[in-house]
Order: sequence, then C-alpha cells, then structure tokens
Amino acid sequence: MVEPPARKSTDSASPASEGASHDVFGAVRQRFYAGAWTQTLGVEILDLGAGEAAIGLVVPSSLLQAQGVLQGGFLGVLADAATSTAVMTVLETPTQRLVTVEMKVSFLSPARQGDHLRAEGRVIQRSRRLAFTEAKVIGPAGTMVALATATFLLYPAEPGR
Repeated sequence: MVEPPARKSTDSASPASEGASHDVFGAVRQRFYAGAWTQTLGVEILDLGAGEAAIGLVVPSSLLQAQGVLQGGFLGVLADAATSTAVMTVLETPTQRLVTVEMKVSFLSPARQGDHLRAEGRVIQRSRRLAFTEAKVIGPAGTMVALATATFLLYPAEPGR
C-alpha cells in the first residue's frame, strides 16, 4: 500500500507550512514544471497528496479537433500527467524514475474551449518496480469527461542523468 506523508499539500499551502512533506511535494512540483510541455499546454498542479495529484487545464482553442471539442489525445496527456504526478509523491527516493508502460483511456463526454478540466490521479497500488493508477478527468458541473488507468515502471536514476 501507499505510505502517506504527514499532511496534504495544496497550492494554498506555503512551503514553510508544509513541514516534513515540503521536500517531497516541492520535488514533485519541480519535476512536473521542468518539462516545457507544461507551459506549452497550460497545465498546472492543483493539489498534491500522498499517492494523489490533481492537474488542471483550461481548454484552449489550439487543442480542439475539427468538431470543435478537445482532441482525445490531450485527455490522455492530462490523465497521464495526473497519474504520473501521483506516483511521484510516493517514490522511494527523490531521484527514482518512472515511465508509463501501459495506459487505457475511456472518453465519456466532450470538453470544449474554455472548459476548466480537473484530472484527479490516484495510486491504487505500488510495489518496488510497478505502480498501478487511475485517473478521472472532470469537466464543468462535475461532468465525467474521461476515465483512465495506467501502469508505471519504477527504476533507479542512472548516475549522471
């Protein structure tokens, strides 16, 4: 099972108030925002907890497909971001790496330009080498937009990388 840090972190919590879990959640935030894709897509961390993460996106017109709804691949990216970030909160060491090895996304309802989406990722089970996760992508008025499951391979960082 997932071992929780002492307390939950939210964007409203200051780093100084997070105590011992600040190092874990601070490192997760740093890793998340290190990739240029987060700025390109406009995603942000909304909430972090032990084995949990919520990622937000306001749907821009640049991500719409021909029918005027969010292209499904970006829902997969959002679910992957939520689940991988949830896994990062329960890694054995801050340098441990992870990679998605399997993912399934079910599209339940469309998301449109301007919709505020919230992807809630959760670690279901973690072993030494694998993490099993799920995500819900929620749209306006609590509409379920997508459901996803993902499996991650956990491995040590290579020296010098």
